[in-house]
Amino acid sequence: MDRFYHLSVTGAHRRSCATASWTVHNHIVCPEMLLWLIEAAGVRRELVAAARVAAAAGGTMMQRAGAIRRHVPWTEVRAALWGER
Repeated sequence: MDRFYHLSVTGAHRRSCATASWTVHNHIVCPEMLLWLIEAAGVRRELVAAARVAAAAGGTMMQRAGAIRRHVPWTEVRAALWGER
Protein backbone atom coordinates (compact mmCIF):
# COMPACT_ATOMS: atom_id res chain seq x y z
CA MET A 1 0.00 0.00 0.00
CA ASP A 2 2.91 2.39 -0.57
CA ARG A 3 0.66 4.15 -3.03
CA PHE A 4 -1.45 5.41 -0.09
CA TYR A 5 1.43 6.26 2.26
CA HIS A 6 0.95 9.99 1.72
CA LEU A 7 -2.52 9.68 3.24
CA SER A 8 -1.16 8.53 6.59
CA VAL A 9 1.33 11.33 7.20
CA THR A 10 0.78 14.99 7.81
CA GLY A 11 1.40 17.17 4.83
CA ALA A 12 -0.26 19.71 2.64
CA HIS A 13 -3.69 18.11 3.03
CA ARG A 14 -3.57 17.58 6.83
CA ARG A 15 -5.72 14.47 6.71
CA SER A 16 -6.56 12.72 9.93
CA CYS A 17 -6.17 8.96 10.29
CA ALA A 18 -9.96 8.56 10.07
CA THR A 19 -10.14 10.56 6.86
CA ALA A 20 -7.20 8.66 5.36
CA SER A 21 -8.85 5.31 6.19
CA TRP A 22 -12.11 6.41 4.60
CA THR A 23 -10.25 7.66 1.51
CA VAL A 24 -8.36 4.38 1.05
CA HIS A 25 -11.57 2.38 1.51
CA ASN A 26 -13.36 4.47 -1.10
CA HIS A 27 -10.51 4.14 -3.61
CA ILE A 28 -10.57 0.33 -3.64
CA VAL A 29 -12.01 -0.72 -6.98
CA CYS A 30 -11.29 -4.46 -6.83
CA PRO A 31 -14.50 -6.14 -5.58
CA GLU A 32 -12.64 -9.18 -4.25
CA MET A 33 -10.30 -6.99 -2.20
CA LEU A 34 -13.21 -4.99 -0.83
CA LEU A 35 -15.08 -8.17 0.13
CA TRP A 36 -11.95 -9.53 1.80
CA LEU A 37 -11.53 -6.30 3.75
CA ILE A 38 -15.08 -6.19 5.06
CA GLU A 39 -15.03 -9.87 5.98
CA ALA A 40 -11.60 -9.66 7.66
CA ALA A 41 -12.75 -6.56 9.57
CA GLY A 42 -15.50 -8.61 11.17
CA VAL A 43 -18.49 -6.94 9.54
CA ARG A 44 -21.75 -8.76 10.30
CA ARG A 45 -22.21 -11.88 8.18
CA GLU A 46 -25.59 -10.86 6.79
CA LEU A 47 -24.11 -7.63 5.43
CA VAL A 48 -21.16 -9.50 3.91
CA ALA A 49 -23.57 -11.98 2.30
CA ALA A 50 -25.69 -9.16 0.84
CA ALA A 51 -22.54 -7.48 -0.49
CA ARG A 52 -21.42 -10.74 -2.15
CA VAL A 53 -24.79 -11.12 -3.88
CA ALA A 54 -24.67 -7.51 -5.07
CA ALA A 55 -21.12 -7.94 -6.41
CA ALA A 56 -22.08 -11.13 -8.24
CA ALA A 57 -24.81 -9.26 -10.13
CA GLY A 58 -22.14 -8.13 -12.58
CA GLY A 59 -21.07 -4.90 -14.17
CA THR A 60 -17.68 -3.25 -14.25
CA MET A 61 -15.29 -3.57 -11.33
CA MET A 62 -16.22 -0.05 -10.22
CA GLN A 63 -19.94 -0.82 -10.39
CA ARG A 64 -19.45 -4.02 -8.40
CA ALA A 65 -17.37 -2.19 -5.77
CA GLY A 66 -20.08 0.47 -5.55
CA ALA A 67 -22.72 -2.22 -5.04
CA ILE A 68 -20.65 -3.66 -2.19
CA ARG A 69 -20.31 -0.23 -0.57
CA ARG A 70 -24.07 0.34 -0.76
CA HIS A 71 -24.51 -2.74 1.46
CA VAL A 72 -21.43 -2.17 3.63
CA PRO A 73 -20.51 1.51 3.88
CA TRP A 74 -17.32 2.71 5.56
CA THR A 75 -19.23 3.38 8.79
CA GLU A 76 -19.90 -0.37 9.13
CA VAL A 77 -16.27 -1.29 8.45
CA ARG A 78 -15.03 1.33 10.92
CA ALA A 79 -17.46 0.12 13.58
CA ALA A 80 -16.29 -3.47 13.10
CA LEU A 81 -12.61 -2.53 13.22
CA TRP A 82 -12.76 -0.18 16.20
CA GLY A 83 -15.67 -1.69 18.13
CA GLU A 84 -18.01 1.26 17.69
CA ARG A 85 -21.19 -0.79 17.92
